[in-house]
Amino acid sequence: MKKLVVISLLCCSVLQLFAQQKKMVITSQTPVQMKVLVLCDKKTSRKAQKELVHTLKKDLSFSGQLKVAVAATKKNSDDAKYVCSLSSRGYQIVVFADVVDNVAMVRLHETVTGSSVLDKQYVIKNDAFASCAHMAANDIWQALLNQPGWFTTKIAYSQDGNVVNGTCTKQIYVADYDGSNAQCVVPKDGVCIAPRWHIDPNNASLFYSDCVEKNVRLMLVDSSLEVSTASNFTGMNMLPAFFPRGDAMVYCLSAAQGECKLYVYKKDNLKQLKLGKGNCFSPAVGNEGKTLYYCWDGRVGYPEIYAYDLKKRKKRRISQGGYCVTPAYNDVKQQLVYAKGMKGTLQLFVYDEKTKSHTQLTFGAGNKQEPSWSPCGNYVLFSYSTKVAVALRC
Repeated sequence: MKKLVVISLLCCSVLQLFAQQKKMVITSQTPVQMKVLVLCDKKTSRKAQKELVHTLKKDLSFSGQLKVAVAATKKNSDDAKYVCSLSSRGYQIVVFADVVDNVAMVRLHETVTGSSVLDKQYVIKNDAFASCAHMAANDIWQALLNQPGWFTTKIAYSQDGNVVNGTCTKQIYVADYDGSNAQCVVPKDGVCIAPRWHIDPNNASLFYSDCVEKNVRLMLVDSSLEVSTASNFTGMNMLPAFFPRGDAMVYCLSAAQGECKLYVYKKDNLKQLKLGKGNCFSPAVGNEGKTLYYCWDGRVGYPEIYAYDLKKRKKRRISQGGYCVTPAYNDVKQQLVYAKGMKGTLQLFVYDEKTKSHTQLTFGAGNKQEPSWSPCGNYVLFSYSTKVAVALRC
């Protein structure tokens, strides 16, 4: 059985509060669970308000750093005395949440002085209450922990579908950051695999590979769920990785002599990267677009992970022995996560570019592969294959 699993890389937490123009910072070397109270108007019972409060609680509780409770009140956020009284009940943070005329209002206060930390409104479009709540949770997370929130992040993955003519179909799904609200965005009866996000600020799109009779073509589905062909050369067209500005991508093509090579596509120009004989695949762009990480099997006959300096045109080996695949880089942490074969099982490792050190993340039975970072760098999502079903883990 194959499942999606999340692993947390949190090692410390930082709470930042703003009171009377003074910034107070509380730090700890071990995770600190802070108590947060989300309050809603006792006089209303609108569906929108309930969904806003429910989603805020779910999002803010996800990492375990915040212990979130929900209650109804007749008080309002202007009552500083009431806000401060909640400190005696152990709450450091109070969130007032309400919805009026399709506008979600979120007010965040610390309970030491009752001062406001965040006061923001969100317009709800097309009854997308949960989406508004995710945006609010992002802002709350940023205000409290001085880290970007990831609650609006979407997960894309390939899932087994029906068996057609003896072949198990695979379809592309998109879900919320925690795997909830899954939606099939490519429902065709084919074999669609290896989705990759291209985040365009104006039009987020998703690339994937469609295995057809003559080749494996690279496809694109946009935010309107319109599907088009991105690359259709002979052989494999797979696994695009994108540069920060979004104006270029690098991806795998196997048209040349049957070997898989990496090509950069920019401004209608396609150029092969000369990285040596053998197969080059699974590219990942890092170091703000200056470095390309990839797999290459030309040195020892099985894949190892390399880094290629795009300016100096020099490569260096990253992995230290063994079968290593599926690298993914996070610019916030300046770390690379990848899968490595350990006694017949794929385990996840993290390589730190600053210290040049490797750390094993996962252990035990089951193959862990295809890792992907959360934008903040605190979580790694990966595919977990085993005969035993497992629950979502953090």
